[in-house]
Amino acid sequence: MKNVVVNEIAIQTAVSIIRDSCNAGTFVGDEGDARIRKRLPAITPAELAIAYREYAIEAAEIARRAEAESELFKGWALEQAARGRPETELTFGNFVSETQILQHR
Repeated sequence: MKNVVVNEIAIQTAVSIIRDSCNAGTFVGDEGDARIRKRLPAITPAELAIAYREYAIEAAEIARRAEAESELFKGWALEQAARGRPETELTFGNFVSETQILQHR
């Protein structure tokens, strides 16, 4: 197997560009690649692939946490509703402030 030298700074910068663009809803296929290549013209295809893989892992973890948070909130809301709490008070903000289960990201 051939050793490949990669530029970690370029990879992390590309991950940041991907993340920021996805969060802004502006990362669209070739436009995303063009945005990365404009900022990092020397990035190699291997480095770009690594950046996409790292972002995919990060996004999967964020999705997993969001799913867990949703399940915790659902259980809390059902319990609060069973205790007679008004539906207008069954908000995610109340859940977070009252349970203090979730940490800031």
